[in-house]
Formats: sequence, C-alpha cells, structure tokens
Amino acid sequence: MVKVKFLLRNPKAGRELPIHIRLTDGRKVDIWGKTKESTTQDNWDANTGFLLEEIKDDRGRIKRSAEVKNQIIKNKEVNRRLLELKNLIEDSYKSNKTEKINSDWLKNIINPKIELNPTNDIPNELVKYIDYYVKQKGLGISKALTTKSNAVKKILERFKKVNKISELLIEDINNNFKVEFEKFCQNEKYAQNYTARNIKFIKTICYDAESNGLKVHFQLKKINSKIEKSEIIYLNFNELEQIEKYKQPHEYLDNARDWLIISCYTGQRVSDFMNFRKEMLRKEKEMIFIDFTQQKTGKIMSLALHPKVLQILKKRNGNFPRKISDQKYNEYIKLVCKNAEITEEIKGSKEINKRKVKGNYPKYELVTSHIGRRSFASNFFGEIPTPLIMVATGHSTERMLLNYIGKTNTQQSIALAEYFEKLS
Repeated sequence: MVKVKFLLRNPKAGRELPIHIRLTDGRKVDIWGKTKESTTQDNWDANTGFLLEEIKDDRGRIKRSAEVKNQIIKNKEVNRRLLELKNLIEDSYKSNKTEKINSDWLKNIINPKIELNPTNDIPNELVKYIDYYVKQKGLGISKALTTKSNAVKKILERFKKVNKISELLIEDINNNFKVEFEKFCQNEKYAQNYTARNIKFIKTICYDAESNGLKVHFQLKKINSKIEKSEIIYLNFNELEQIEKYKQPHEYLDNARDWLIISCYTGQRVSDFMNFRKEMLRKEKEMIFIDFTQQKTGKIMSLALHPKVLQILKKRNGNFPRKISDQKYNEYIKLVCKNAEITEEIKGSKEINKRKVKGNYPKYELVTSHIGRRSFASNFFGEIPTPLIMVATGHSTERMLLNYIGKTNTQQSIALAEYFEKLS
C-alpha cells in the first residue's frame, strides 16, 4: 500500500531544516525527495509528520502568546501545502502506468518541469509567454491571477485577429502597441480603467520575460495608460442600519444580508470572508478574533471582530452564514439593498452586456461583492487611526488606502482634526 510521509533528517534544535518526503509501497518502492518547505525541530511533530498546530509548555499547558499564535497560523499554512503535495503524489502514483517510479519521478512532481514546446525554449510571443508565466507560478498561483491571465489572453487574441497580427512579440510592446490596444478596447466598449489595468498587467509580463533573458522594447518603461477617477460607492452607517433592520422576505436574502454586514465590518474580500468558519475563531482577553490567510495576497491575518459581526454569530448559534457562490451573492445583495430602500440615484458604472456603462443609477443596482471592503475603509476613516484600518484591509501603504477610498490630502487633514476633537 502506497504511503507518503514527511520527515526531518538530522534535526538540530533551533536550526531551520528542509522537510523531506518519503514514498513507500511495500518492498516495491522506497524513494526520498526534498520539498520546498522548511521548519525547525521545535515546530515539528514526528508522530504525525506535520508541523505542530498546538504548542505546549513544560507543564503541558497550551501556549497562547501572540507570537505562538502567529507561528501556529504559519504552521497550519505549511501543513495545508504539504497535504496538497501528499495528495498529488498519491494520486500521481496510483494513476501512473508508463513512467518509471524513482527519485527523478518524485522530484518532477515536487518541482514540475515546464514543457511548452518540443525545444523547451522560452516563448517570445506575448500570449504564449503568459502561459509560461502562469506555469512558472506552479501550485502557488492564486485563483485571481489565473482568472486575470485568461481574460487578458482572450482580449489579446481578439486584438491580434482584428489587427491581422499573426504574432505579437514581447519586444513589440511599445507606445504604438499601447495606442492601438487602447483604441481596440474603446471600440469593444471596455472601461478605460479596465484597459489601463490590463496594460499594466502586460507590462508585468514583459518585465518577467526580460528577467528570463528575452528582449523588450526600449519604450516599455514609458508606457502609461490613464486611470480615470471612478465614483467611490459604499454603504454608510445609516444605510447599513436600514439594511440590518429590514426583515427580508426570504431566508436566502437574510443569509446574504448577514454576509453583507460581515463584509462591511471586517473589510475583507469576498474570496476571504465567504470562507469564514467557526473553527477559525479564537478568544483572547474576552475578545474574539478570526485567523485566516488572505487568498489574493497570502497575508496571514488575525482580525478582531466588530460587535456587529458578533451579533450575527450570536443570532446563528456561533456559526457564520451559509456559503454561497460569488454570482449568487452579487445578485442577492442587490435585492437586499433594494428591499431596504437603498434607492438614492447616484453616478456610477454597472455591467450591461458584459461591459461597464457609466450613468446615474439607483444605488442598489451598483452594489457588488466589493462594496463591503470599501464601506469598511470609508466609514472608519477618521473614526480610528489609519494604520489600524490598513491592518484590516491589508493595504501596504497609506497612499494606496487613500486612493482606494478617494480621500484627498485636505480630507485627510480634516479627518485628523476631527479625531483630535474626539480625544479632547
């Protein structure tokens, strides 16, 4: 019977060591390999073959310091990746019918070789290089990056067809390409900011190609696409209170409403909050925290829960609402806000026939899964210190946060003055 086990070889206290892997199948197979992960002996459980998810002192009591809790979060993340690798190896072994099972076979599963064409050369055609870029990321690639890559590839393929371009080379990405690409996207009714973000992504691909030895155009660094100022759509505290108080006519809308409130008081992306579970909660000094890793950024988060979120958990006997798809969530929260009479007409853009169209719309029509994150940052700006907002939202710099919520330097100064007034 096939067995996959993780081990530390020649462990020494306090030293960071690579985690090895051993694959056995009775007397038929016994091979070793080295994973990409590492840890110390103090964090290793030799009995389970995984990192510790509970650390105890000499008296057998569970340690609960902030440092230990952060370490446990990291250990759990490593264990998740090890478990994924274990399942991949077992599945590959069971389904293998042609390849010889040896250390090279195991090494190739841990670090898969990239084979894009018979000569194994790095492609210099832009669309093909995007495939190469994605494969380089391996198992660590995020769902968001995969989606983005596929979307840009499709747009570039249509661009090539319309402009009768057989091959769009990495070194062809210059200012002339930018002008023609923007013109194409405008004819396709894409929003200017969406086009600008795609041009930025294309530049990222080209810089990666350059790092791999491919030639890029000398104009690449100077390529810029204008970002238009967009309307900042968020739900203020009064509107959130309206939404909370309105009794929704159906259970599925009540479920979506609770998720909406949770998102507005945690500031997290739908890819993160929709995966919140009771098991992620912990109590420290009479406060409730939720520990998780942001899917988009990979940041390890330990977030204190707002009383509004705790009210929802209490209502649901300690559980989070039922998980639903992003598509259904976006559909339901529009109905939730419409029922709660969030109907003020405002400027914004909404999707019509898969394109963003600017205009004046009832506010509920502009509500999407992203509104919770923006509402959190906008509502609490000036209410609590900016660095604390950044801890929750995960913004790396204050400038990024201010751009995100559309605050000017003057508004920032006013918010600071109002904050001082509250302290006096």
